[in-house]
This record gives sequence, C-alpha cells and structure tokens, in this order.
Amino acid sequence: MKLPDAPIIVDDALIVQVNRVVRGTANYFATTFSHNRSLFRRLDRWIRMRLRCMKFNRKWTSDNRRLRLKTFLRMGLLSLGDFLSSTCVDQKL
Repeated sequence: MKLPDAPIIVDDALIVQVNRVVRGTANYFATTFSHNRSLFRRLDRWIRMRLRCMKFNRKWTSDNRRLRLKTFLRMGLLSLGDFLSSTCVDQKL
C-alpha cells in the first residue's frame, strides 16, 4: 500500500518559479493586438486551482474558499490579465 504524498508547501520559492513562467508566457502572447483576455483569465484560474491542489493535495471546490485570490496576490503571484491590460494601455498612449 502506497502512502499518500505529502502536500507541497506553497511558499515564496514556488511562487517565484510560477511567476517566471507566467511572465514569460505573458511577454510572448500579450501583444497590443492580441484578443486573449478570456483565455488569460481561464489560465489564471487554472494556475490558482493547481496551486490549491498542490497545497491541499486534492481537488475540492471548497478549497477555493480556503485559499482565496487575495491570498495569492499577497504572496506575490502574477496574473496574466495584468500583463494584457498593461500592453493595451501602452498602445493607447
């Protein structure tokens, strides 16, 4: 019988690694002429869901209430939607 894996600690090092991937993806795909806002929103939700799954070692919808968006923002997690809106603002100037 295999013992369940220990939950992964969602700490600063993990957030830095995820931010590196998010920043690279956003710099590649978030151009001034892109229309990826809904796709970026879905990817942001998926990333947060995966981090919750890694922390609690399961996928339950009630975990969304235990680890909310503002907690991830306080940890410093970047959002793809922020990159898209910043490139659109730069284009309007």
